[in-house]
Amino acid sequence: MFNKVICNLGDGFDVNTGSFRTKIHGIYHLILNVMKSNTGGGDLGIFKNGDCICTAQFARPKDAASCAVMIELDIDDIVNVRAVTVVSLQPNDGNIDNHHAFVGFLYVTL
Repeated sequence: MFNKVICNLGDGFDVNTGSFRTKIHGIYHLILNVMKSNTGGGDLGIFKNGDCICTAQFARPKDAASCAVMIELDIDDIVNVRAVTVVSLQPNDGNIDNHHAFVGFLYVTL
């Protein structure tokens, strides 16, 4: 889903698995922005250790959706984005107009 990584300070994001493993206990801000293609339906979510914590829901074709959450994460928690239900997404075509973004940053250490 995410074929380009712009910033990966601390190497917490694994580009091969699409997962982020926390190295610092703290409060994190996680944001997902996606655009659905004109076919199919479904929703995407941000997952923490396999549990959905935030869902981006699509209402119509070519719809854009977002979700954001501030959450406490422990060392070695795994965060990733995946389909909650089947979804067809616009491809990221390598242009400046990328359709999908997953952003996470440490807000405060605990």
